[in-house]
Amino acid sequence: MSGAIFHYFIHADLDRKTDLTVDIPDTLQEHWKEQEASGTVKKFDDLGDALLHALDELLCGTSNYRPLIPASPALHLNRSVVLAVRPDHIYWVVLQCTWNAFTVENMGVSASPLYRYQKYSDKVTAEFIKDNLPPPIRAVLTQFNVSQSDCSDMYAEVEHIKVIVKQLTGYKWLGITSKAAGSLTAKTVEAMTLVYDEEFARNSRLSRVHDKDGWTYIRTLLPSEKKLQVQRSTGKHTNAIISFLGWAKIHLPVFVKNRPLCLDSQEKQKVFQALVDIASEGSSHQMEMLRLSPHVVTMLQANPFCDTESQRMLADLLLIGLNKNGKYVSALSHSYRQSSSKKGT
Repeated sequence: MSGAIFHYFIHADLDRKTDLTVDIPDTLQEHWKEQEASGTVKKFDDLGDALLHALDELLCGTSNYRPLIPASPALHLNRSVVLAVRPDHIYWVVLQCTWNAFTVENMGVSASPLYRYQKYSDKVTAEFIKDNLPPPIRAVLTQFNVSQSDCSDMYAEVEHIKVIVKQLTGYKWLGITSKAAGSLTAKTVEAMTLVYDEEFARNSRLSRVHDKDGWTYIRTLLPSEKKLQVQRSTGKHTNAIISFLGWAKIHLPVFVKNRPLCLDSQEKQKVFQALVDIASEGSSHQMEMLRLSPHVVTMLQANPFCDTESQRMLADLLLIGLNKNGKYVSALSHSYRQSSSKKGT
């Protein structure tokens, strides 16, 4: 394979060079063609390996991040709905994911339907959440082509919808313990699966997968093979900044260098402020591989999310969605231990 790649490069015509986005001097190509024709060089394996190593250093050597093509393309062409259901509010972010390019299609905050003394571990809590989801969230969860007249231009048509539920932690100011937060997260996940069971139980195939990424609910519609997926996230951000690594190197240099699991509150605030900045008039509304839809641009220009808690939570959900759709790197072991110890305290 290495020899075949080197052979392809030395015989590349102008169209091939344009397609590869490389410039290969004609004199260099002629030299190696002569070496091949004369039999001076019969095996090109080592030369191919050297070429690949050189390209690897040029393309990826400036950082420890490796932007690889995902192995499961269907999972990376999707609408990802990232949400957190808390006792006070429901937060959500909608991402259109196309390989390693992402569009923020919508985000929002709604009052939570949960009543004050609701017991989160009760079986009826999942049904209660399902029945009281805000209409905008239910629409993006269940419609591959959101066709309502008020939002038909807001969402791209997709064949795969991925729901990512944020793992909650204890919130002292809300009076919710870590155990209660775990129960509420579990019931939120169950509520999402109930939505799909209710809407798509007929003519579909259900599977539940347990792998290194955790538990995943997958319902495949027949005969279209469209997919609905529900999973939960512990809130990792390590891969998220790949989408805007140039910006992160300047504004989050410690995170880029140390590669911990999660951004802290101040770093999340910086990410949200970056969204506000690229939504401003005269901007391209894009930050490297992350762009804002016209709806989100208008929303951020109107400045609806004034409190820092909402801004940080929405930034958190955005980062979770980016992280879940890009599997490139891992947290460094020493940063992992530091993050784990902080989480334990």
